Amino acid sequence: MSDDNNVSTKKQDINDDNQQEKLVPELRFPEFTDEWKEYKISELTDNIIDFRGKTPKKLGFKWGGNIPALSAINVKMGKIELNEETHYGSIGLYNKWMTQGDCEKDDVIITMEAPLGNVAQIPDDKKYILSQRVVLFKFKNFINKNFIAQYFRSNKFQKELLKLSTGTTAKGIKQKNLVKIKVKIPSYLEQKKDANILSLIDQKIDLLEKKSNLIKKYKHGVIQKLRKGKIRFKKDNKEDYKNWKEVKLNEVLFEHKLRYTGKEEVYSVSVHKGVVNQVEHLGRSFATKNLSKYKLVKPGDLIYTKSPTAGFELGIIKQNKNNKDVVVSPLYGVFTPKSKYLGNYLDAYFESSVNTRNYLHPIVQKGAKNTMNITNKVFLSKTLYLPSDLEEQKKISNFIDIINQKSEKINKDLLNMKQFKKGLLQKMFV
Repeated sequence: MSDDNNVSTKKQDINDDNQQEKLVPELRFPEFTDEWKEYKISELTDNIIDFRGKTPKKLGFKWGGNIPALSAINVKMGKIELNEETHYGSIGLYNKWMTQGDCEKDDVIITMEAPLGNVAQIPDDKKYILSQRVVLFKFKNFINKNFIAQYFRSNKFQKELLKLSTGTTAKGIKQKNLVKIKVKIPSYLEQKKDANILSLIDQKIDLLEKKSNLIKKYKHGVIQKLRKGKIRFKKDNKEDYKNWKEVKLNEVLFEHKLRYTGKEEVYSVSVHKGVVNQVEHLGRSFATKNLSKYKLVKPGDLIYTKSPTAGFELGIIKQNKNNKDVVVSPLYGVFTPKSKYLGNYLDAYFESSVNTRNYLHPIVQKGAKNTMNITNKVFLSKTLYLPSDLEEQKKISNFIDIINQKSEKINKDLLNMKQFKKGLLQKMFV
């Protein structure tokens, strides 16, 4: 009896080991039990259209036309984005250039360098010209395009892509190395079902992103209408407040010129996160060992970074919304507003890259290496229309806070949904 139990246990151990060696995902639909099969990318494709390092301009055609030319700047993680940097070509250019094949709806496109590994799908049946630093895959019939696009966006695939990449500052991968990457694929039916679930999550993410963008546009629209006098807050007795005045910023912003005291943490300034702990934001500290020259920032202070970043080529202006003193780079300008409510309004006003550029462009001189040659005195020298009544400033600030809270809730939901999907991608793929 004892021996039989030992044999049974050993058999079970062997079965467990075999189960672990099987190519099956951690999370899958219960009706699927077959193992996934391993293929090289070259075995999944009929054709790879690759124009890296080339540009249609070399053909001598003019860029006139309405057919978008897709390069790495247009391929974001999950979607194709056409922006002001997008070039367009004529039908003549299209016919001359796209000899390797046409782009078809849902075809998978991936950036091969600068940046590496962004994945999207052709969104419709319109014509597209492929340009620099992207490749497009034509997959065999047993591959579901939506499934493989999700697989390419997973950490599993992205890590393999990075392993075979070359370069230091700008990572890239050659096609001959790309096609060697091994991927694990289930039956077409399972591919389709997995892709449908992930697509539903993508739709939810898209909806939240649209809500986030809409609330930002609404907020910026209200700020512009307030500035132009098209809408106004009223006193509690329905009377008007004093008219807004055109004032120099040096009348409402002041430098306290305080420095690091030995107690404060080093913070960075981000377009989307505002004034944020540098380690939390960037993963590590970039501060010098000696912080004695770092500028102290009190709650409510405004910071001008004097360096280009993410669509703000002349720098960004943000209010410290943390309830504590922090320190920032000595290169930044730090200013205390006449009232915290006015500071909140200025923070919202300068959230707009257009407003920021319009204010800074006439007074900033760009130096070598894209540095901003502007003193704090010059920064404060221009005028803006601002509310002069403290009570109106408070009402405007309270309105901004309400909008910000709604925006933060949406962005939190969006982050959670993205994290949820990231977890699924880890568990649904082998």
